Amino acid sequence: HKRPPCRLQHVRLDSGLDVILDVAHNPPAFEVLFETLNKEYSKRRIRVVVALSGLKDALECMKIVYAQDSLMSLYLTKSAHDKAMPVHTLQEETKRAASKDLVKANFQGFETIDLALEAAERDAKESDDFL
Repeated sequence: HKRPPCRLQHVRLDSGLDVILDVAHNPPAFEVLFETLNKEYSKRRIRVVVALSGLKDALECMKIVYAQDSLMSLYLTKSAHDKAMPVHTLQEETKRAASKDLVKANFQGFETIDLALEAAERDAKESDDFL
């Protein structure tokens, strides 16, 4: 069946890198997202760009992200929406989620989604990995 836009939407960037867009916004949606990614893209290490609304449960969402064996790098950012969670808040919640997993605690904060995507794309090009 056809998925709605931004639900596991595959996009190929001009650079040739593949990106999966998804609007997961709560813990159950993050679970479904990673369950599907792990099934459809098994054996691939991934880079994850995350922005959340200020009203969402960032701690529980980031715990789900950090539970993924496929996670390579994490790029935290803020959407342009007026209810978006500030990057520093998302960083604090991510630190809490990663408290016992220092190996995976590699994450960066960016003030815009474009900057986060540029960094992820640059890193992926340098290591020839999936974004």
